[in-house]
Amino acid sequence: MRTNFASKYFLRVSYLIQFKEIVTSIMIALFVTITIYIVLYVFIEVAKRKFLVENAFSRNVAHVSTGILSFFLPYYLMPSQIVVLMLLIAGLLFYTKRARLLPGIHVTGRKSFGEIYYPLGIGVSALVCLPGNIVSFQFGIWILTLSDTLAGMIGGRFGGKKISFWSKEKTVKGTLSFFIMTFIISGYYFFIIGKFNMVEIFLLTFILTFIEFILVSGLDNLVLPVLASSLFMLLV
Repeated sequence: MRTNFASKYFLRVSYLIQFKEIVTSIMIALFVTITIYIVLYVFIEVAKRKFLVENAFSRNVAHVSTGILSFFLPYYLMPSQIVVLMLLIAGLLFYTKRARLLPGIHVTGRKSFGEIYYPLGIGVSALVCLPGNIVSFQFGIWILTLSDTLAGMIGGRFGGKKISFWSKEKTVKGTLSFFIMTFIISGYYFFIIGKFNMVEIFLLTFILTFIEFILVSGLDNLVLPVLASSLFMLLV
C-alpha cells in the first residue's frame, strides 16, 4: 500500500517537474525571440541615425527583417506562443509610436499604423494556419514581406502615374510591382506543392493585388497575410 502510494507520489512529482521544464523552455524561447525583435528595431534606428538614411529605407529594412524572422517562427514556437509574441510586439510598437522613440520605423509622409498592424496580421495568420499549414502561413508572410515592400519601394522611388481611391493615391508602378512579385511567389509555391495551375495563380494574384490597392492607412499589413494564407489553403 505504502509502496503504491509512494510510486504514485513520485510519478506526480516527475510529471510536475516535466511540466515546469516545458513551461520554462517555452518562456525562454518566447523571451529570446522577442529580445531578437527588439534588438533588431533598435539596431535599425541606430543605423538610420548614424548613416542618415531615409525613413522609408529604414522602414523597409524593418519590414523585410521582421518578415524573415517570422518565417521561421513555426519551427520552434507553438501557435499560441506566436500569437502572444505578436501581441507583445504590436503593444511595444504602439508604445514607441506614441512616445516617438523609433522614428526610423514609425515616421512616414502619411497617416499609417502599418507597423502596428504588421505583427497583428502575422498573429492572426498563425491562428488560421498553424500548426497544420506551415506552408500557407509562410506564403502569407512572403506576400507581406516581399510583394508589399517592393510595391512601396518602387512606388515611392519611381512614382509615375497615380490612381486615386478613397482619397488616397497609389502608383501604377507600385501596384504592378506588387502584382508581378505576388505572381512569382504564388507560382513558386504552387510548383513546390505539385499543383501548378496558371488560372488559380493568376486569380490569387489578382485578388491580393486588388485588396492591397484598396486598403489604406497600413491596413494591408493586417489583411494581406491572413487573406493570402487563407486563399492559398483554399486553393491547394
